[in-house]
Amino acid sequence: MKCGQQGKNDMLIKKLSVAFLLIIAITHCSTETEQKSSSNPVTPITQGTIKGTVYDADTSIPLSYSIVTTLPGTEKVYTNLNGEFIIENVEEGSYTVYAFKEGYDNDSVKVVVKPEETTTADIYLLSFSNYLDYYPLDIGDYWEYQNPEGGGKSIEVVSDTLIYNKLYKVIIEKDLTTRNILGFRYERVDTFYALVYRYYPEEQFELVIDSMAAKEGQMFSSNMFVQPYVVCTSLCLSIEERNIFGTVRKVRTL
Repeated sequence: MKCGQQGKNDMLIKKLSVAFLLIIAITHCSTETEQKSSSNPVTPITQGTIKGTVYDADTSIPLSYSIVTTLPGTEKVYTNLNGEFIIENVEEGSYTVYAFKEGYDNDSVKVVVKPEETTTADIYLLSFSNYLDYYPLDIGDYWEYQNPEGGGKSIEVVSDTLIYNKLYKVIIEKDLTTRNILGFRYERVDTFYALVYRYYPEEQFELVIDSMAAKEGQMFSSNMFVQPYVVCTSLCLSIEERNIFGTVRKVRTL
């Protein structure tokens, strides 16, 4: 009887030992799983996409090969043949999207990028040709600059002339009181970039004297008011419409 009872006890002890070892193994595996899980957490997605189309503001025709950038910076991309662009993997947040194309004034739109979402940013660019009215240079154009203290001068476009294969307008300046000739100027308009150039015969080079695309409050480098060897900064103070000799024109005050 004692031997039988002893055998049962030994068997019970073995079963308890196996069960205890199983509990330890399960606990160990569970701990390892929790440690792995905590050391490799699931990273939340915080990126989205910006897509859009760049258009001509006058015709609504898509503009291909336009440059598109953002601030804060992401990447520089180009529009396709349909004027479309896409910027992927953009961190969530607020951005300003800029578009640039030769012959057009750059513009921008503000967007907010959200995780796993696509934000649309369509941009309309205005051709520089829209600004040419600011600086008319047609033969027969005439201006007078009155001096509040008396006197002044007149400016008249009288003809064309070719200088180093570039076509300039010949402008005569006269004293308003005596009508004596004060001098000649040679100027041309780059219609593609809306820039005005003045040629200096003595120095034999030309310099920018006006940027017609400058908006109210914007500054630009020019040589309009000083000698050709010194670059000055011009400020566009205002843009308004005025009736000049029966024609309504947009006039900028610099």
